[in-house]
Amino acid sequence: MKRTFIVLILLIGCICSCNAPMEDAVPAPSLPTEITFSRTTLNEESLPEGAKALFNATGAIQMDNLVLTYQDGKWEGDNLPRWDNDETSATLTVIHPTYEDATYTTANLYENTLLTDVLIAKDTLTENKDIQLRFNHLFSKFTIQASSSIQSTLEELQLTVPVTIDQIDPKNGTITSRTEDYTHVLTANESGSYSFILPPMTDASLTLTTIADGKTYVNPLPAKTYQSGVEYTCKLRKKGGIYNVQDLIDFSNLINGKSVSGRTLEDFYNVIDGDTIIFLEEDLTLTADSSKQILPIGYNNTKGFRHTFDGQGHTISGLVVPDRSTNSSVNNAYSGLFGYITKDGIVRNLTIEGASNVEGSTDDGVGVLAAQNYGLIIDCNILSSTLEFTNNSVDVKKTGFICAHNLGNIINCHVKDCTLSIDQYFQAGFITGVLKGKVLNCLSFNNYFSMRNTKSAYIGGIAGFSSSEKSSSIVNCYIYTIAKNNRKYFGSVIGFAQKGLVRNAFYNTGNAYYREPTSTEFINTDIVTKDEGFIYNDTLITDHFHNWIDTKGKANYPDIVFKRWTIPDGGYPKFDE
Repeated sequence: MKRTFIVLILLIGCICSCNAPMEDAVPAPSLPTEITFSRTTLNEESLPEGAKALFNATGAIQMDNLVLTYQDGKWEGDNLPRWDNDETSATLTVIHPTYEDATYTTANLYENTLLTDVLIAKDTLTENKDIQLRFNHLFSKFTIQASSSIQSTLEELQLTVPVTIDQIDPKNGTITSRTEDYTHVLTANESGSYSFILPPMTDASLTLTTIADGKTYVNPLPAKTYQSGVEYTCKLRKKGGIYNVQDLIDFSNLINGKSVSGRTLEDFYNVIDGDTIIFLEEDLTLTADSSKQILPIGYNNTKGFRHTFDGQGHTISGLVVPDRSTNSSVNNAYSGLFGYITKDGIVRNLTIEGASNVEGSTDDGVGVLAAQNYGLIIDCNILSSTLEFTNNSVDVKKTGFICAHNLGNIINCHVKDCTLSIDQYFQAGFITGVLKGKVLNCLSFNNYFSMRNTKSAYIGGIAGFSSSEKSSSIVNCYIYTIAKNNRKYFGSVIGFAQKGLVRNAFYNTGNAYYREPTSTEFINTDIVTKDEGFIYNDTLITDHFHNWIDTKGKANYPDIVFKRWTIPDGGYPKFDE
């Protein structure tokens, strides 16, 4: 008999089947989370250098619980088997990882409350040649993706499984299990992704326990079959919130009194310490078609937005501002993502990027984020957006990137790389068109405007027009405007200033504002052109900003955290993120 040594070469993959996604499960009423399942094939993996596996073989190769080590692309070990030419085939079973005495029992398989991810390879060889092994996952994988609102307060996840593994037969991979609950535990991590290894089970009901912010929520999951080698993903999120474009469309309709089949406003609400909060849980990308289905959130003072909308740092891209010319349900003349924010309303932590308005808009007031604001807009950004108006017959129109008409507070907001192009008779500003409230600690940077005719318009880097009807304030702001314009009603800070106060405002070019020579009601303090060096009265302008924040800002707005400022080398003042 001729015997030759066998070189074992490893090729690792994951062979698993995928079933159709399961429909969203209904959350338990006691837990403010919604569970959705999907099935995905596991990614191809490779064992690390030095990994050990347990080999069993019969037929032309005889191996009985032989431990080999994967090194330099091959398996190495003492007493490597030989091919027996008297036999025509060999049957192999290979398991990774290995345990002492080849015992795959409960005590070994469960470590720190978690089941080990066991890999198994089976093959039948009919020729005397190098062996290539393809490993499958013996168990299921259950991955939980925590939304940002959950992740921020998450402490621990517990997954209780009704089946416990007794042992695995290393010679054939047969699993022996018993019907007994076992609780797997993971503590919070930075990624927001949590994976549990589960035994294969049929019609098994799991229980997810979430510990967050010192509270415990128990959520039984629907019965489901869990197969070997299949990953099951679960999104853990608060009951309320906006997770996709359709959610935003539905919410905008419901809050304006429209009906949406199968949904209510309560589907989107989270009540925290008595406050109703709508969380944006994901970045959203809109199209022109999906934008047409959105209504301005809060039409007017009777249906105005009076809750809190928290963007959580997410971005809405591609918004075409809702307009009555394209959506007959927009029954007012003021349009924005938000139509009317009441004095109790708050919009925070939201970025809008790549927004535009409808060509030929017929609305009297257009704001990217809001049309009218009586409440608080804080920590919001408008980036790389365009507002363009041509051949408009309306005598006076209001437009701005944060809002068209501000009677409340705009704080810590940033408008950058935006373009404003108007025709005539506009009150237009990069922060707000008309200012009757306050703009505090804001940045208008690298914005461009143009005007196509000689007719009058009020254009400003912060506000187009500060009204005489109510005192207005602009404090702690930096403005960098690209266009240099000699029009009468243009100002780098305010187009036409009637009444109000400007303090600690610094800008790069032109006049700060225009006002009638006879006006005596407008007050400015430290409003200065600064484009180089950024020094005023021997002090960096950012230090002037911080001095106001630490003194009057803190005293007058004790509940507000004002953003700090910085000036990068060779750059311009910006928020210190």
